[in-house]
Amino acid sequence: MRIFAFGLSHHTAEIGIREQIAVSNDRNTDVLTLLHDIFQEVVFVSTCNRTEAYGVFKGSHVEAKHSLISIFSQYSQLPFETLEEKSYFLIDHEAIKHLFRVISSLDSMVVGENQITGQIKAAYNLAKKQHTVGKILHPLFSHAFSVVKGIKTKTGISKGAVSVSSIAVDMAENILDSLDGKTAMIIGAGKTSKLTLKYLVSHGCSTILVTNRSFEHASRLAKEFSGKAIRFDSFLEEMQQVDIVISSTSAPHHIINIQQVIDVMNKRDSRPLLFIDLAVPRDIPEEIREIDGIFLYTIDDLSIVAESNLAKRRAEVLKAEALIEQHMIDLDKFFLANRLH
Repeated sequence: MRIFAFGLSHHTAEIGIREQIAVSNDRNTDVLTLLHDIFQEVVFVSTCNRTEAYGVFKGSHVEAKHSLISIFSQYSQLPFETLEEKSYFLIDHEAIKHLFRVISSLDSMVVGENQITGQIKAAYNLAKKQHTVGKILHPLFSHAFSVVKGIKTKTGISKGAVSVSSIAVDMAENILDSLDGKTAMIIGAGKTSKLTLKYLVSHGCSTILVTNRSFEHASRLAKEFSGKAIRFDSFLEEMQQVDIVISSTSAPHHIINIQQVIDVMNKRDSRPLLFIDLAVPRDIPEEIREIDGIFLYTIDDLSIVAESNLAKRRAEVLKAEALIEQHMIDLDKFFLANRLH
């Protein structure tokens, strides 16, 4: 038996590809089941910046890779050739090392962010619940979580940790010069939206509106940050008054269309409007960039700021990489001894 890591991420695929292969939380079990029909053990992960499978296979690695590409091609409707070009398939040592780097946020767009560890843990817990992990993946993932603890204890990689949300707010502040006196609309009420609200408040944003398909969820989140909840069916009307729209929903399609944005802008007396779309799949259509007064940034546009963040953390990244190499020595011995049994 051999270990594999397969997938694509912001390193290998642009957002237009990632949003097509992204899987919503309520469909993760379906994909996990498809994978488990072929592979004895498997864990499936889907986040805004990566869609990955970790598993165990027997026989030819060529056949295993072909099966994985076929499954994801069928599920996402992406051509086999596109997935073959944009994906990676790692085996044994490289697969284990990749998992450690991912779970430690060394492979994240924002190095040092904390969300990925929780996302991997949720994927692993789902796999345990569905009985798709066993004698290989269980100890591997258990050890991976201990690796994260060691890295966070022995390095400063997460000190003053930033996130996609904090970078989005920093970008808004730089574009608008200041958030003081500005009104922001948050669309969505999940973890990313909550983090975004936290940073907006800390950066002095004067007024915050929160909308979500569940008004109850929007109200709860708005109350926590002294904002105002608005009903989802009226957010376009409220958008006429805001300066910033930051969207992060789990919708499988755009939540607004170009004509609706044109109508909003016609009622704003040409005042510019900044959109930051943190969702994958995207909430906001790319075409609105063509509208006068509209500024649109997606999660991929934040990568330039993220690169600056990485430069500041370079020394801590090197320490973390060294710790991973230490862990790899013992794990290589264990998994190489077990892979053929």
